[in-house]
Formats: sequence, C-alpha cells, structure tokens
Amino acid sequence: MKTILLFAATLVSNLALATIFTVSNNPSIPAQYTDLAAAQTVAEAGDTIQIAGSTTSYNYFNCTKSLHIVGPGWGGPGVAATLYGLTFSAGSAGSIVEGVSLQGTNYVNSANITIHDCYVQDLYIYASASNLLVRNCVGFLSLQNVGSAAGTVFANCLFNYKDTSYDTGNPNVYIDGNNSPMDYAATFTNCTFYKVGFHELYNMQMQNCVLYSVNATNAYYSNTAGNVCNNCTFANNLLTCPSCSLNEVTGSPSLVDNLGNATNQFVSAPQTPNAFASSSTPLSQMNFSLIASSPGINAGTDGGTVGIQGGAYPFNANSVYGGLSGVVPYVSTFIINNPVIPQGGTLDIQGTSVIPGN
Repeated sequence: MKTILLFAATLVSNLALATIFTVSNNPSIPAQYTDLAAAQTVAEAGDTIQIAGSTTSYNYFNCTKSLHIVGPGWGGPGVAATLYGLTFSAGSAGSIVEGVSLQGTNYVNSANITIHDCYVQDLYIYASASNLLVRNCVGFLSLQNVGSAAGTVFANCLFNYKDTSYDTGNPNVYIDGNNSPMDYAATFTNCTFYKVGFHELYNMQMQNCVLYSVNATNAYYSNTAGNVCNNCTFANNLLTCPSCSLNEVTGSPSLVDNLGNATNQFVSAPQTPNAFASSSTPLSQMNFSLIASSPGINAGTDGGTVGIQGGAYPFNANSVYGGLSGVVPYVSTFIINNPVIPQGGTLDIQGTSVIPGN
C-alpha cells in the first residue's frame, strides 16, 4: 500500500512522538543523536530508536533497556544501517531489532529477544537468553553456544554467509554447542542452508529445512572435529545435493521423513554452494522458492512447504529486499512542485512513501 505524504510534515510528526528517538551519523540525514548509546540514555523501556542509513558503521552498542531498534534495511534500495556489534545485556529483555546489518560478533544475554529481517554475521547465545526468536534473517557465519538457553528458535532464515555486499564469502555456517548433555533443545524450522557443520551440539531439532549438504570442515574456524549432533532430530528436511546424506552427521541423530537427491530446486537462485560463492547477483534478485515439482512442496511436518517460504514466517518483501522495515516507510519518490519560489515563500514538497510488504 502506497501513501502520499508531505515529507516535511511526516518528519515533524515522527520527531514529535516522545517515545521515538532518531539516530544518524550520516551528515545528510539530521537526527536527534549521532550514536545509539546517547539515545538509550534518554529512552525508557518500550521506546523506539530509529537508525538512519549511513556509509559509516555505527559503534558497538550495548543494549541495557527494552527497546525497539529499527533500521532502514541491510540491503534495500537505500543505504544500510550497520552496527559493528550488538549485545543484549541485563535489562534489555523483550527488545526487538529489525532492518539492521549486524556485523562482527553479536551477543544475546537477556530473555525474550527478537531479531528479524536483519543481516547477522556471528551470534553468541548465553544461558540467560531464553525464548530467543531469530526470523527472516540472512547471513550467518557462525552460531555459538547454541542450545544453552531454553526456547531458542531460528525460523525462516537464509544461512548463506557472505559479506553484506554478497560479493565474497563461503556459504558454510558453523553451528557450535557447548558440549553439555544438559543443553536445551534449539529449533531450526523452515530455514535454507547451502553448507552447514555441527560441533558439540545436543538436542537440536531441525525440521522443514532445505540443505545442500552437511560439511564437517569449516575453513574459517579450522573445524575438523566432524558433524557431532547428539540426540538431535532431523525431520522433513530436503537435501538438494545428489550424493549427500544426513547420515554424515554423527552422534546418532534421529532421522525422520527426510528427502534427498532433489537437485536444482530453487526457482531463481544459485543451486550449489560453489555457484552461490561465485555469484555477484544481488540477493534481492534471487528467488529461493522451491520449483512447483519439488518434493519439498507440502512435505513439511505441518503439511506446508519446506524452506524459507513455508512455516510461520514466510520470507516476504521485507526479508528478500534487504530487511526493509515494516514499521518505518521509506520515500520512493520525492517531487518539488514549485522549484522557483519568492523570498519568504513556501516550498511545496510531495513524497511517495512505501511500507514494504503492505
């Protein structure tokens, strides 16, 4: 849905809302603060911090309050908002972050955190991070300490690590537990992987996912310990490598109704890890939907399609087109109706704004 807005009036209206604080280190985009820490100092629990896109990364941010952090998207039509590290610390329970590029290692050390429609490089999960929901995100070089907290769910995520320009990188995610049989179950549902390696995992549940292959070696981490996933369950997943099998995973996992040998399954995306690694096609031009003849159609545990287009959080315009915010509109057209005005006159500006996915 498109709405015609008077851009200047919209900006004034947003700034007038006491619970919304704006942050920008981009000289061409004015805001109340230049960094998130300053905005957090004056914010109260439940407030929103809107981050402007910038070619300069924002500093590492330690979130200590329950906040809604909203960026313009990590790879949409505008400039991304990049944080070089984010930690959810004590006091931040219930926080939400969306539409941001999260570089470096990011830490979750508080309960009921939601991360959605973001690019995420590395994520470390503490025992206090109960009920963590990560959905409709892309990237992921590594996940650390997986299974250390109750209620961890990764839903409808695209695990295909490259840098944020999607020009370089190896699409091989490293999922590491902490080698404790007392770990909680972490659930991966309706996710899509190229390569994935497991290390010291317990009780993981992977269902309705699309995988090319499991890979015991992750060159970035020099991991050669093998795919160890103890007491794990793999149910209704689709493997797209003609010679790959979940039997490569050690630790005696339970394998239930998984499908294999289904090549060339994506509608319009690289079909193999090597093809993806060498592709310079923007992610927004790739379609990871399954072809109509795929055995993964209606093959999920819920009777739906496996992969990122099925399940509770199907990939939508927000996710595919760079994590554009579903809360904050972006200006798609900007028209000056009276470019020549007398001194003291009024400038008439008309903008067209779009809330992605609506």
